[in-house]
Formats: sequence, C-alpha cells, structure tokens
Amino acid sequence: MMNNYLQVHHKNRLSKWSPPVADTIKINFDGAVLEKGCEVGIGGVARDSSGVVLAWFSCRFLRQVNGEIAEALAAREAVDLAIRHGWSRVLIEGDCLSLINKLNSSDLDQSYTRPLVQDIKLATSFSSTLSFAHVVRNNNTIAHKLATRAGASLYSSRCFSPVEADLKLISTFNKNFRSI
Repeated sequence: MMNNYLQVHHKNRLSKWSPPVADTIKINFDGAVLEKGCEVGIGGVARDSSGVVLAWFSCRFLRQVNGEIAEALAAREAVDLAIRHGWSRVLIEGDCLSLINKLNSSDLDQSYTRPLVQDIKLATSFSSTLSFAHVVRNNNTIAHKLATRAGASLYSSRCFSPVEADLKLISTFNKNFRSI
C-alpha cells in the first residue's frame, strides 16, 4: 500500500506540461486568492505544439472572492485571449476540476459561479474547436506562478498579452520554462 502511495505522489512531482497536438494552441490558466482573501490574481500562458510561448496574461484585482471564482475569472481571460488572437484550434487547461466540469457540462450551473460559467460558455459557443480540460497543478506551473505573482507591486485590473515589444520577455519564457 505504501509503495502505491509513493509511486503516485512521486509520479505527480515529476509531471510536466505536455504540448498540444500540431496546429493547436494550448492555454493554461490559473486563479489564486491572495493577501488574506482581499485580492485575486489570475494568470495564463498560451503555447504552441513546440512549447513556444505565444501570449500570456497576469493581473491582480482588489476583490474578495473564493478560489473557484478566481479560477473562473482566469478561464474567462484565457477565452478572451484566444478570441483576441483569432486562434482556431484551442485547448484551455486549468487545475480546478469543478470549474472544468461545469464548463464541459450541458447542465445549467446552479452555483455561485453561474454568471461567469454562462459568460464563458456564451463566448465559446461560436467555436467548435475550443475545448476545456483538467490538468494537475504540477502541469500548470507557469500559469500558477503568473497568478500568484500577478501585479506584485502594481494593482491593476488590466490583463495583457504580448505584442512585438514583449518578444524579449517571450524569449526568456521559452528558454526558462519550455519544460515546465
């Protein structure tokens, strides 16, 4: 029994991000409740099948919300990122299983996340090639770091994705985090 426990937990520590199939963009997102519940950080990163970072976002809001709402805010920004860039085949991954299940369900959500879930579903209803999947936290490292370190000294409700001026930062991401 102890061997099974160690194998499962050792394997999880060794997990890492896996690329999407060719011609698909994968966006990993995460939300985090920060500073004693008075702030929320969201983050996400979009990569192609080679692991190259195409875009990312990170921002902090002064709001009191719970973890699932933070995750839903991050998922909504991930969807917006895909729409803004006009990507046709997109897989959006997050580590909040309950939210991913709600986004993939045809049932009407009756929880406190309902308005955000409905908004995300409406935004994705125009694309049959945008899908959601659950990923374990160990495979969501960059998005988690972007969420927990969002706006470290500047409180902002604006999220952003890179443009040509951010190519140096993207290059740094690609060198340092390709295997994460």
